[in-house]
Amino acid sequence: MLRYTRLLRSYTLLAKSQVCHYRVKRAPLNSISHIPGIVNSTTIKPDEPEKCVVLKGQTPEEVENNLISSRKFQVINSLDVIQETFIQYLKFCNGNTFKRSNKNLSNLRKTLESKESSSTEKISAVFNYLLEECHLEIKRSKTVGLGQVSDEEKRNEDDLEQYLMNQVFESAQEEFKDQEGGKFSRYTTFLLEILKNLNEQFDGVTKPKESITEMITFDQLAQAFEVVKLIPMEGKKQMGIYFVGNLLYGTGKVRLDPINESFYIESLLAFGNYKAAYNLFITNKDKVDERWWNELGLMITLRSNHMRNFRKILAETDVKYPSTYSYLSPRVIKLGVRKYLSIGNFTEANMLTDRFIQLVEKVGIYRAEDKKKESTVSIRNFQNEEHATKYLNEVEIPSDHDYMSIIDFHLYKRNIPMAAQLISKYIDIPETTKENAAFLILKTKLNMLKDFEKLRKIFAQSKDYVVPEKNIMMLKEAFESVVAKYNTDTPIYNDLLFENVSALKKSVILTDYVNEFVAQQASGQWMKLDSVSRSKKFNGLLNILLGIGEEEKAYNILKKLEEASNKSKMDPTLLYNQFYSEVNAYHYAKFVEFYRLQIQNIKARNMPTLDKKECKRKINVLLKRMQESEVVPNAVFLREILIFYDSIYDFTSSFEIINPLLESKQQVNSESLLSTSNPSQFYNRRIITKPLYHEIWSVYCHYYHILQDNSKILSKKSSIIKKLIKRQINIHPTFHPRALFRMTTNDGETLPDKNFFKLIVSTFMKSEDLEAIPALLTILTKKHDLDIDFDLSLYILKGLKRQYLRNISNISKDAYDYKKRKMELMNNDSILKTIPQGLEQDETISHLIREVLIFIKWKDNSNYCSFLMVVDAFRELGSEFTLPEQLIEDVNKLKIKA
Repeated sequence: MLRYTRLLRSYTLLAKSQVCHYRVKRAPLNSISHIPGIVNSTTIKPDEPEKCVVLKGQTPEEVENNLISSRKFQVINSLDVIQETFIQYLKFCNGNTFKRSNKNLSNLRKTLESKESSSTEKISAVFNYLLEECHLEIKRSKTVGLGQVSDEEKRNEDDLEQYLMNQVFESAQEEFKDQEGGKFSRYTTFLLEILKNLNEQFDGVTKPKESITEMITFDQLAQAFEVVKLIPMEGKKQMGIYFVGNLLYGTGKVRLDPINESFYIESLLAFGNYKAAYNLFITNKDKVDERWWNELGLMITLRSNHMRNFRKILAETDVKYPSTYSYLSPRVIKLGVRKYLSIGNFTEANMLTDRFIQLVEKVGIYRAEDKKKESTVSIRNFQNEEHATKYLNEVEIPSDHDYMSIIDFHLYKRNIPMAAQLISKYIDIPETTKENAAFLILKTKLNMLKDFEKLRKIFAQSKDYVVPEKNIMMLKEAFESVVAKYNTDTPIYNDLLFENVSALKKSVILTDYVNEFVAQQASGQWMKLDSVSRSKKFNGLLNILLGIGEEEKAYNILKKLEEASNKSKMDPTLLYNQFYSEVNAYHYAKFVEFYRLQIQNIKARNMPTLDKKECKRKINVLLKRMQESEVVPNAVFLREILIFYDSIYDFTSSFEIINPLLESKQQVNSESLLSTSNPSQFYNRRIITKPLYHEIWSVYCHYYHILQDNSKILSKKSSIIKKLIKRQINIHPTFHPRALFRMTTNDGETLPDKNFFKLIVSTFMKSEDLEAIPALLTILTKKHDLDIDFDLSLYILKGLKRQYLRNISNISKDAYDYKKRKMELMNNDSILKTIPQGLEQDETISHLIREVLIFIKWKDNSNYCSFLMVVDAFRELGSEFTLPEQLIEDVNKLKIKA
């Protein structure tokens, strides 16, 4: 089907072509006489072989006249052929079913075949036709269902040529049958391909973006925007809005109304264009002046991990649109709580949760079974912009699912007191029944605890909030009803259920395994699970077996999974249809984790190195098994294997993995920047997850630590060990830490928490790239809103102190000289000043950056330092901020002796 989407380009190209095409004129099938002797002598029989024809003539015109006058050749108009094929394809899409579509196609055919129609008019007619048919297709799918639309298709087999072409088109569309909407959204898919091609053609490089209006008018683009908004498949709808919005805004001449612009902003967020989305929001903020627009801005900042801007816009929203109960959209609260908990900022997360509790107390909650909730999420048709604005500004009532999600966030991040308060407050909601409490227990998987006493303990951890006894009693009744329903008090579950909430939320996979196992076992549906669920269950089983030391049994399960994969390859009908699921990379990751834990035990017990070698040998065997089974490593497996190699200082094996992985990531980012016409969803773009990034930084940090030359500081034994490890390194990193930092944090991919931030800073210090530290501190605090507390400040200052000592060690003549220089340094009041507790955040950052600048000036041994390398680091790390001039002046006033 894709070849037909190039039609718009083909018209322009063929119109300029000067090449003439000819073909042998063959007799029609129905004109051949059944009597062999009676055949038209001026045509060639269908079964007659091709012959070599000698072209004679003094001029090209004479040759052409001879060909045509021979009556055995006819002229081919390439554009007519393409048009005819295109019409046949559209007829195939119609299915010869709907009268209105047939009439539209007939009108289009007349326009395309008209000699008076220009190329631009034909292109406009095709685009209008696609918009009309896409709109009709969407309306029909809502009326009779996608499957029924397909069933109504009829083929006119009397038209042999059309029938054969339909077979060709059908086979060409096989690749789309499993996509969202499948073959039942042909016009929608076709329109999206046209829009994609227009994005590629008018990309500002091939052709100017504003020149799109020479082919498609503003009115047509506006109509296209309205059509794609109606697409029922969410993924295709977002893509359509993205494509049309790019074309409209690319002209630089128009801007959608705020409501329609919010749709475009959502599509920009879906495809990772956070900066463009934020610019649209911020440039319209004062003009729109509505609460719902500010809430859109809050979602943009949260999804782009710009937490400082989130707090700023939230404060503005609270001042501008006050309410007695500090109203904030449940969607914003949910995402905000999750983001703040992910970076360990429990204070901000708790403040947002308190607002959520106040909201529920004021406006109530939609229960899971409340049918009114279904009506609120249905598509609305607004009479005008004022009507739409009023609807968007309405108070959004939180749902049961919103409530459970926030409880789960707190439980997962071990913020038990707040989770306990939320659970109790849920019971306090008017008209809450035992069934509602049971629903909460099931949704949060608290029924996976061994008994209710394990749940009761979490309420004792809440010091500022006393849980009423009546709430505990209702929870107990609900808990017991769930236990009775799923029969989890039988001995078979003794070793599967959890001892406490922390253990319950420690491993999501294990919890899911136990929960699904219990539910499916109770209903007898174990064998009816889908392939993904079965795969996860077996992964959980491997986790349990390895956790209790049953290595041999775990390998037996792994072998069964590998056998299932091999059988599926030999017989595709078995794929996802076997009791054992096909083996996955994360199944192998469990074994890597097991051997890493074994090495940790070896280190703790000071056991011989031979056991480490045995673990590494088993890892190599495991890798060979993966290769034989053709299993592609995923982020989970790569993280585990890197942790393993990192634990034994095997940097050669580590960088054998990291270097090509980062090269692949860089290539993906480059391709994404080059083409706006091929956007990829966030999780498809992010081939490296946050935990994997964290482990890559860990390897980098340890690598630079080993490379540091500080033999006068370390003990002789430590120095010898570092030298031994250095000799074994055969592969080194191909990406500088600065490049790695850009990959990690740019485009809203990863939001570092406090521990991650500490690891990044430590890596830059160990790599002796102190010039990058000011930019690093600025980005992580002013963009990501990370809090530099007193302990973290001390950690950074201690790192600077080690850098001073390392430099002194390198320039000292002997141990006596080193001690002398060290004493002078420690007595210098100008450097390494302790940061007073309770200092404001901006003052803390300025203090730390000042200390870094002092070190750089001290190392350069100069009276004046321009810090150009520091300024360059701001630009290289992608910072929108720069080094304050006042700090440079203050540091240069100091007299520091090296």
